[in-house]
Amino acid sequence: MNIFYPILKKVVGIYLRFCYKRIYSNKFNELPDNTPIMLACNHNNAFSDALFVGSYLSDLDMNFITRGDVFNPKMMWFFNLTNQIPIFRFRDGYENLKKNNNSLEFCYKALGKNQRIIIFSEGDCITEKRLRHLQKGTARMAFGAYETSGVDNLVIYPVGINYIEPHNFRSSVLMSQGEPMYLADYIPTYNENPNKAIKMFTDELEARLKKEVLHINEKENEDLVQTALEIIDNEYPSTFFSLAKDGVLFKKMKSWIERFNLEEKDPSSTWIQDLTELKTILKSGNVKTKWPFYGKSFMLNSLVFILLLPIGIPAQIYYYLPLYVSKLLTIKFKPKKEFFISIRIGITWAILVLWLLLTFILISLILTIKVGLIFVIIAPIIAKLGIIWWEARNVIIQKVRWSSIDDKDQDKAITIMSDLQLINE
Repeated sequence: MNIFYPILKKVVGIYLRFCYKRIYSNKFNELPDNTPIMLACNHNNAFSDALFVGSYLSDLDMNFITRGDVFNPKMMWFFNLTNQIPIFRFRDGYENLKKNNNSLEFCYKALGKNQRIIIFSEGDCITEKRLRHLQKGTARMAFGAYETSGVDNLVIYPVGINYIEPHNFRSSVLMSQGEPMYLADYIPTYNENPNKAIKMFTDELEARLKKEVLHINEKENEDLVQTALEIIDNEYPSTFFSLAKDGVLFKKMKSWIERFNLEEKDPSSTWIQDLTELKTILKSGNVKTKWPFYGKSFMLNSLVFILLLPIGIPAQIYYYLPLYVSKLLTIKFKPKKEFFISIRIGITWAILVLWLLLTFILISLILTIKVGLIFVIIAPIIAKLGIIWWEARNVIIQKVRWSSIDDKDQDKAITIMSDLQLINE
């Protein structure tokens, strides 16, 4: 029995709630037990995609399909303990492709035992706000389980993982679990014509998964839409400790993007011009839409800033060094943008653990072990209060910058945000 996985899962789940401002999903722990399940996800942020789905969508253990080229033989013990299954691609070489037979056989047996597999159906990982055409691997694995292990009751859930700022901490992550597909519906067609069934399955999965993804039709419009999503995100109330069952914000953003995609095609629409003008106005005051600048109470945030000042500053001083070092080390690795935040999450975790351990040792040597243990216990509380203080500080800064903008431009910006339904007026 693997006792490491559930412990790590809980720890990672808590850790991510410090890293992100909000982690919202329309469903938590609603997957049926004693049923073979595949979670078919989009893939735009490397390992962090698996962390969010595996940590929050179910209390049940998961198996993760992972790109085979990251499987370092020296780390196989870790990959095995964390239920990762390597799948190699053509670019990884013919010799490695043959290794997929063992991985697929493992998946078929796992599904035959009513286990759960997370698969990223787009194949490659690319950071962009759109769903790419799905590969046929998900369908082939599903039908392979049917042929090999007699799995005819497989349930496939489309899961969209949406990052507002995919490369930054203290952003928002919105997961959306869609309506399930049932392999049994496709088995009659598969028995007659496997290729036709695989295509039908893949096309239907793509249509369902696209409903759960914030999909921008044109890549050149991502920067404008990013500004809009950040404003909507910051206007929406958040929970104290990041995690919540909430599908409303995703639906609001999804609806807004669908409207934008229609407006973008309309020659008479002014949405793109309006968003461009809004960005120009905000840039004139150096307003960052990453932080709230409109609608949040200046007085309340000022009060929080003052009250938490005795904790906020020490917390920032204490955690600044490990966070800064982890960012530098991540940059030194020169990862592709799709891997940046995943690597940073891992490095930051390792450095913070070492930092807390070092602090515990020093306090224990200077004072007592009991005092050292007390500090380790309250360190997460200090971190959370430090985050609240820091975010109140940023709201104050953005509101000051917003107030520096000319009144006429402010009115114009408010009109645009209201007309485009970015704020509630």
